[in-house]
Amino acid sequence: MSMTHDEAATFLVYTKWSIYDIWTNSGPNPTANNHLLNTLLIKFWVQLFGDHQLMVRLANILAGCSFFYFSWRLMQQVFGPKNKLLALLGFSLLLMNNYQFDFFAVARGYGLSMGFFMPAIYFSLQAVSNSSIRSWSGAVGLCLLAVLANFSSLVFCIALLGSTLLLALKKERNWRFLGQSLGIASLAALLLALAIYPAVITLIEHDQLYFGGENGFFQDTMGSLAQSYTHNISFLHSPEYIHGGFGLLLIFAASRLLFSLFKEKSQGPALFLQLGLSCLLASCIGHILLYLLFDVKFLIQRTALIYFPLLQFSLISLLYSLYQVFPLAKKWKNTALVFTSVLGLSLFGLNYRPNTMTEWYYNVEDRKILSELETSIPKNETHTLGIWWLFFPTFEFYLETGVYQNIQLNPHNMQLDLEQDYDYYFIDHNAERVAALSKKYERFKNYQQGILFRHKNFPIQKNK
Repeated sequence: MSMTHDEAATFLVYTKWSIYDIWTNSGPNPTANNHLLNTLLIKFWVQLFGDHQLMVRLANILAGCSFFYFSWRLMQQVFGPKNKLLALLGFSLLLMNNYQFDFFAVARGYGLSMGFFMPAIYFSLQAVSNSSIRSWSGAVGLCLLAVLANFSSLVFCIALLGSTLLLALKKERNWRFLGQSLGIASLAALLLALAIYPAVITLIEHDQLYFGGENGFFQDTMGSLAQSYTHNISFLHSPEYIHGGFGLLLIFAASRLLFSLFKEKSQGPALFLQLGLSCLLASCIGHILLYLLFDVKFLIQRTALIYFPLLQFSLISLLYSLYQVFPLAKKWKNTALVFTSVLGLSLFGLNYRPNTMTEWYYNVEDRKILSELETSIPKNETHTLGIWWLFFPTFEFYLETGVYQNIQLNPHNMQLDLEQDYDYYFIDHNAERVAALSKKYERFKNYQQGILFRHKNFPIQKNK
């Protein structure tokens, strides 16, 4: 898969800063695209092993391994060794999300944050089950890392740790455990505030906290997640399906949580449902309150990514409830579980696109374009390439890291550079830009993501 615009820009800009500038976001032109921990890990891996794109993405690939491992461990812990099929179904639901899966393959902070958040849930459950300070400390530490990887994880982590403490209080009045837990959480909150304060202040000063929606929680957060999740099923993009479906799921989550809190002991599957659904509902309430009280925009698409596993917890609880009350023989129930898991995983595999991302769909062919262009250039020549700004970071990444040798890029320019002459020019399919460029250039080759033009007086110059 080609490097995407944002991850290439991260490598080209932010990893070149000093560690201090990265951490405080105080380098030239600071933006929210500098996900602190992600940038630092890229800088570390690249300096250690070189600038291959695999090294740039390695931290998020490892985060994906963490997410999958702890998802399976969590389901095993919840349903126990006697309910392996229920564990398989739960694991399948957590895994079956093409949009979510993509972010474990790109060098951004979103997947990295998810890789910390899932084990935080696992250790939070362990902390409540066993009144374990060690597990609680692990959960708190992982939440800190999740926030450092992506600031939009903050509300989720507060919701998770707060739910954990309330469930521990409900389960048993172990005041020593609760006191130690509050002390650790307070210390962690202080350290986190000190750690991210300089970067957050810089973002506010430069008006960089702009990514989000203001139409409403369901329209922005749930709506954008639904569209990302069902990007191949267009009729489900209707607001009535989105709002109705997620509304019913959240209503079920609230009612199921209340029933469990009053009727079920805080152990096994019940404890998991209490923790998972509490975290989901507390996150929803938290984001709504932030908007109402401080005018903080609602999360959309990739910034709301952590909602996916929490919503799947609600779906798992729904299916588990049906499994408990449905009057069928166990073998038929197990057959249904196997069928559901296999069907879901099959649909996931059939719809997955390993060569492109939903979020950065316009970077699907960058390597192919550069490779074919360089193949057409004699080895003793260098040809110039003008490029539309949207594709610039990815192309520059491959040229700077020495993957392609015989191509020279134009300086970065947000507008079409019609004053200078280049051997080639690559732009998107926008009709107005195509018409403007056609006065000086002719179509050379069409691609899915754009058009490669060649100058009418080609070659402009030869560098031997």
